Amino acid sequence: MLVLFAIVILGGVYYMLTAFGEELDSELDSQVRTVQRDFEGDVRRLQRDIEDELDERLPPAVPTPVP
Repeated sequence: MLVLFAIVILGGVYYMLTAFGEELDSELDSQVRTVQRDFEGDVRRLQRDIEDELDERLPPAVPTPVP
């Protein structure tokens, strides 16, 4: 009877830890996707800002005549 009780308790603990691990994994994946999406948006915005700044600072391109 004691062995059966121990098996049930250990099985329950195993199930709880497994469920917790899966929930944690799911939450971490969600958070990583959110941070990655925000980071990619920031990088694109920074790239546009740099391109705009360079366009303002550089003179317009003058085509060179072909002889």
